[in-house]
Amino acid sequence: MIIVVNNGGYTTERTIADPSTAYHDIPAWEWTALASAMGKAGPSVSLRAANVGQLEDALAAAALGTGDLVLIEAVLPAQDVPPLLRDLTRRLAA
Repeated sequence: MIIVVNNGGYTTERTIADPSTAYHDIPAWEWTALASAMGKAGPSVSLRAANVGQLEDALAAAALGTGDLVLIEAVLPAQDVPPLLRDLTRRLAA
């Protein structure tokens, strides 16, 4: 199973530097096409999860253990910063 965390860019850089700087953004790409692009001989399953319920469903589907390559694109907001990183950057800025 592969989980691609898609938050549209570099959250760590956004948090440390100016969050509106354009170079922090990654152009949109069809991440769910990645599994088939990897050239695996067998079938693959690609799922996109944009909320907690969809992620739970995708993980449950992956746990069925069919032997297929499973790719889950987990979509997060661009400014979804882990609490530790947010606290660290605030303290460093102070």
